[in-house]
Amino acid sequence: MSVISASFFRKKSVLVSAAVVIILAGGVATLAMMKSTSHKEPIMTKWVPHNNLQVDVTRPDVLIESRSLSQLPSDILTLPFLKNTLTEDFVFYYQNNADRLGIAGSLQRIIFEHQLTLKDSLINELLDQPAQIALWRDGKGKLNHFIMVIHRGGLAKMLEPLAHVVVDDSQLSKASPETIRIGDRELPLYKLRYNGQKTLLFASEGDNIVLLSSDDFLFNAQQQAADTTALVNDLLHERRPWDESFAMAQDTDSPPQQRIMLRSSYLAMGYQRFIPAFAGLRLDKNPQGWRSYLELNDRDGSEEASLDFTPVWQAMPSGAGLCVALPLSRRMPAFMLRQSGATPEMAQQIGEQFSGTAGLCWYPQSRLYTPLLVAQLTQTPDASWDDAAATLFSRFIGQPALPIDTVNHDDVHLWQREIRSRYAPYPASQSRHQDAPDQGRFFRASLAHYQQTVMFSLDDALVENATRTLKKNFPPMSDILPAGQKTALYLSPAKLADIFKQETYSSLPQEMEPIFYNAAQTLLYPRLTALAKEPAYAVALEKNCEFGSAPHWITLQWLPL
Repeated sequence: MSVISASFFRKKSVLVSAAVVIILAGGVATLAMMKSTSHKEPIMTKWVPHNNLQVDVTRPDVLIESRSLSQLPSDILTLPFLKNTLTEDFVFYYQNNADRLGIAGSLQRIIFEHQLTLKDSLINELLDQPAQIALWRDGKGKLNHFIMVIHRGGLAKMLEPLAHVVVDDSQLSKASPETIRIGDRELPLYKLRYNGQKTLLFASEGDNIVLLSSDDFLFNAQQQAADTTALVNDLLHERRPWDESFAMAQDTDSPPQQRIMLRSSYLAMGYQRFIPAFAGLRLDKNPQGWRSYLELNDRDGSEEASLDFTPVWQAMPSGAGLCVALPLSRRMPAFMLRQSGATPEMAQQIGEQFSGTAGLCWYPQSRLYTPLLVAQLTQTPDASWDDAAATLFSRFIGQPALPIDTVNHDDVHLWQREIRSRYAPYPASQSRHQDAPDQGRFFRASLAHYQQTVMFSLDDALVENATRTLKKNFPPMSDILPAGQKTALYLSPAKLADIFKQETYSSLPQEMEPIFYNAAQTLLYPRLTALAKEPAYAVALEKNCEFGSAPHWITLQWLPL
């Protein structure tokens, strides 16, 4: 797939950012209703930063282990959905990105000007060796911070010529501090400046070299960061300091060709505290292909969540492009409600009937920012529960507040409020409150429950379909999922392609953005067309999986439908 400039997505990101704010406002009331009869507080571990980047060097967001980093982009192309969707341009982009070219160019200049015996292909040789690279998010959520360790026989001799040019070179110099203590020795620490103001720090010992993307890893205010120094020490001595944080300390299998581990706090985009049961995702590449794994947290860390997703799939209307079933914490939502000003009695009354499972689905007839949220109760709620839910809905949904429209009919209890937004589906002419001071397009945010199921969405049509599903008047997602499986994820590439097309073209009106619109038509549309040809899949957990005394990995099964 040809690469589209980042500015291509700027308009789209504005839409999504505004939409996420709306979803957050709407989702608080429903997400906040998931606490069991237990009065235990959620596990809140405060972490004190030990370096200027304010990242925990012992717990990277993403960890890549590779026999050859240079082969990773092409190996990713063999993943399901990607091998027929992406093209060799994807490999070209990551093998020729600005940072790699900048570093290679700087080294080539140093080799040429100082007449060194190093090869111009030094970068390619290093990236073709076994390596680990740990990545952390920056303040904008991008994986811009990294620490990498590379193993290569004869490395010390190969890098020896660089030590002689640091005195008088404009790009390669001693770092500050000039040395780093490894055991009882002081190793020299070098800094390479490339692409203007970017820097790369590195230290080597024996056959190992460690590279850091920033010297802020090494300092906490003006003091040296002891945890980073200890980490570099471990890496240079071929220890594996990140294994324990990814529950891999007991792994004795031979390493695969490629391994990618992603922490759930990175994948969940800020919502991980609601799903502490899921700790991470792992992808392993062997000669037989890719396999995927899910890390389950320990029993206490899962905060009384449930892995019984059957009621969620029975309530979800069919026709979704993407669905995920989640084991939600039964402690955190009530805690957040209390922090938001709800009385302890109201928070407990709302939360004590929720079972600890929920689901989200996105539909092509709706929008990316208006998914359907479904959660289960342990029993049919009484009138006092309804009163408390109505109070919370009125308090948290909609600003400025418009009247709440309430419907109680045929065992369905429904609360709705109009929320003004330029991105909403309904024109002002369809408002039920024509005398409201602020007129404009609006969402009709809806919260409902039918018997033991609670539903919420900014799209009232999805909530209506869910109530019809529960009344057996609309087919549920459970009809198309494999029976007897613990399905956690469903995806239909054809419907996902429709969702992506709708979001792309709605954010790029042809008359206002003709260049980007044409770029989407030329570059993006063919890739989405290829995606739409892929079969639908259900991703299931192991049938007998459960929370244990310690975090552990379980195999994910990809079942074509």
